[in-house]
Amino acid sequence: MLQSKRERQEASAALLLDSRGGVVAATPGAAAPAARELALVLRALRAPEPLLDEGEPGDALPVAVSIDARAPELGALLVRYDTARVVTNMVLHWPHPASTAEPVLVRRDGDFIVPVTTPLHTKAPRLPLAMDIPTTRAVRGVTGIVECNDYRGVPVIAALRHLPDSSWYLSVKVDRAEVLPLGVSTRSPSAWEPCCCSPSLARRSGSGVAPR
Repeated sequence: MLQSKRERQEASAALLLDSRGGVVAATPGAAAPAARELALVLRALRAPEPLLDEGEPGDALPVAVSIDARAPELGALLVRYDTARVVTNMVLHWPHPASTAEPVLVRRDGDFIVPVTTPLHTKAPRLPLAMDIPTTRAVRGVTGIVECNDYRGVPVIAALRHLPDSSWYLSVKVDRAEVLPLGVSTRSPSAWEPCCCSPSLARRSGSGVAPR
């Protein structure tokens, strides 16, 4: 069961834990909970919904769910994901007609922003918050539709949003030169708000996971 769940959800590990955090079963067999994952599991035992721990930039993304919140003695399931790979796959699977469209999630790390998902056109591990690009604007609190240059120096139109109850910020951008020939008005948010308000992303891929 654990192996099939791990493969189906493209997780790096899946563990069944007892109410004290002991490993009952795991795949791969050597998998063990880290300290922050164990703390997450103990919180999840009585929680009605799955819990998630964002951790620090570069950390794995653990999700814990109680077998039965009304009977915490039954233990919990812990599933560990590669954050960048799983969330990147989720946002890049959105249907959109624009060949230059790029959805990306970022978070703040001091005076820099770091990607949660993998950007399409840069491999930089972080970018200065002082840059005036869509993702830095989002982290500084700007929401809605904006026009500015992106990290390539290319003029873009972007929809920005902070994901509630998380440290993540969403930017969905497209090259301005591609949008305008299509007759899309940059003054109208109707073409971009569905991306920024996606309920599936707000719930972290529709799983009902509650960020902590």
